[in-house]
Amino acid sequence: MDIKKKSGLAMLGGLLVGAALLLMLMLPLSAQAGYPPGEDDFVSMAPQGFGDRQNSWPWSMQWWNGYLYVGTNRAWHCAETASFHNLFPGSVVYPPDDPDIECPEDPEDIPAQAEIWRWSPVTNIWQRVYQSPNDVLLPSGKYTSRDIGFRGMTVYTETDGTEALYVTGVAAKFINFDGARDMPPPRILRTTDGVNWEAVPQNPGTGLGDFPWSSLRNPFVDKGRLYVIGGFAQGSGVLLESDDPSTGDDSYGVVSAWGMLASAGAAYNNQLYVASQSLSGYKVFRTDNSGSAPYTYTQIINNGGYLDMPNNEILSMQEFGGRLYAGGNGVVFRGTPAELIRINPDDTWDIVVGDPRETPTGWKYPLSGFSAGFGNDFNGHMWRLETYEDNLFVGTFDSSTVYKDDPTIEPIVRDLMGFDLWRMPDATEFYSVTTQGFGDKFNFGVRSMEATPYGLFVGAANYYYGLQIWQAAREHHLFMPSVVGSGGSRSGGQTAAYGPRMTTNWRSHVETAVTADGVVVSWEQAGGAVRYRVMRAPLVTLTTEQYPSLETDLTGWGKPAEVGVTTDAFFKDTSAEAGQQYVYFVEAYGSQGEVAHSNVAPAPSMKPPATFDAIAADVADYAARSRLSDSAAGTIQADLAQAQASTRASDYTGALATLDSLQQELQQPDQTMLSSWEAEDLGTLLSRLTRQLTLIKAGALPADSL
Repeated sequence: MDIKKKSGLAMLGGLLVGAALLLMLMLPLSAQAGYPPGEDDFVSMAPQGFGDRQNSWPWSMQWWNGYLYVGTNRAWHCAETASFHNLFPGSVVYPPDDPDIECPEDPEDIPAQAEIWRWSPVTNIWQRVYQSPNDVLLPSGKYTSRDIGFRGMTVYTETDGTEALYVTGVAAKFINFDGARDMPPPRILRTTDGVNWEAVPQNPGTGLGDFPWSSLRNPFVDKGRLYVIGGFAQGSGVLLESDDPSTGDDSYGVVSAWGMLASAGAAYNNQLYVASQSLSGYKVFRTDNSGSAPYTYTQIINNGGYLDMPNNEILSMQEFGGRLYAGGNGVVFRGTPAELIRINPDDTWDIVVGDPRETPTGWKYPLSGFSAGFGNDFNGHMWRLETYEDNLFVGTFDSSTVYKDDPTIEPIVRDLMGFDLWRMPDATEFYSVTTQGFGDKFNFGVRSMEATPYGLFVGAANYYYGLQIWQAAREHHLFMPSVVGSGGSRSGGQTAAYGPRMTTNWRSHVETAVTADGVVVSWEQAGGAVRYRVMRAPLVTLTTEQYPSLETDLTGWGKPAEVGVTTDAFFKDTSAEAGQQYVYFVEAYGSQGEVAHSNVAPAPSMKPPATFDAIAADVADYAARSRLSDSAAGTIQADLAQAQASTRASDYTGALATLDSLQQELQQPDQTMLSSWEAEDLGTLLSRLTRQLTLIKAGALPADSL
């Protein structure tokens, strides 16, 4: 074809198509999103390890000024092993004996220079914007890096209005080289443009300059002050505060109480909440951070929530729906699965995922029905929490990958390997995004998450072959990402195939009820669904007697299998074995082949059934605490009594009508005096009671279930 004869209209059409493609790329995902993302919506959008397998974890992540920033740690398993080897040379072998780990023979040669990368949504290019200098002289004459990892990022607006990105680091001194005590402390980097980076001042003789430990982590901002947790590389420490963080030195002071090993903190409800690590179980405190340091703290939770074998640490905190959620660490000291709790505005607290226990205020049960770890004992951390599209996303650390080379255990846990990522629209239902690290068994943990105008980004820790970055993408994610580093470009990532999906965001509310002849699984109808496929996975326990290489007995999920197909909104699984634990989920199919996935529900559930008496007791408690007026409490109690009487008379239609009327009343908090979150909790119980009555009316549950 003669280019000169190409029509102006065709050329204009090409320009318009190009402009449309660019516009689609630049359009934030939130402008097009209509439902929370599932696994099919995530694509790998960076070369693994940014082209270097020794970029082990995406230790920090921050959206700022139109870019996504990611801080890495380097050769982390090599560094940790070397650290313990240098401390206990007779007990820990270096380099680690693992065919999937690449470590130099001499730990002083570990490639430790931590990096900061950023991604542009306009160009879809990753670029390394900082690499730590390799300028720390060791007694041997070799050099190591100033920073082995960048563990936290946050944006802080300074007193003159300058907005800066602060990045906290981990010093290579933690590897415990000879002369480690004389090595420089961890740094805090600062930038105002994302390209030029400077460390805040750390002069000898100042608090920051003489900081004795190797790690600065979990930075966050409250009331115009920057907070940072400083401590050991593997653990908690002191809470530092600065109202002028760019000046470094003595502008950072300890504000945690004496003996407090701070592990996480967050601003919530106009207070500062701080979690503390403890051998007897984590503790949670709050303070109004006023007056002189150390501040006065009020304890909210003690002894790991009063569990016999508690989590010892809180690793993550995130406000969602007016509550403060906190994710636990079960690995430290005990090797137990992690739990998720939430704190309410009045300082009461609930178990969201965890084991039932008796507390000083009575018994507590997990609102989701899940035991710790989502029923999977390999989930040792609720590592990161993030909010996106009206959901709380929960990412775990899954230890099952350590058994990848065990010939007896690997075949059993193969389908569990890789982190879990869950989303929850409320504390009672969890939807599984992935339980297999997005299909890569070496992705053992969600180490960072960030909600951006361009979707949710998830950073996967993988010290075997390098970190991964995943993006909750949509159909307009047009081309493969590229990376620009110290030399040339490199293509990477994956494309995703998008099939049709149901038009509604299905709030399925799957619940289970164990009966004498099976398990009843029920759910809310999905708009446009023509059939439902019910799936079940057993929980399997591995014992040290069967498998001596295990350190303790562990329970995990087995393979899911179909147990039935129905057009109803419930199904009785008569093949379920008495005494066996399961998890259930449902797939809804539309007339055009669309598929929507339900939340996952355990059976038996760790939460007790909703009953008239239980709800009446809650109403009485609200009234006793002046959360309900006498007249409102009386009206609710009368309605409950009427519905209960109708139920005893087998008038289920009348009972359901009364409960529906009561539910409508709760939607008017000005008449009840309840706060929105209290009305939500009571409404959830009423909804569960309504479900049980509906199933009794349909003959799926026996009449004496209540």
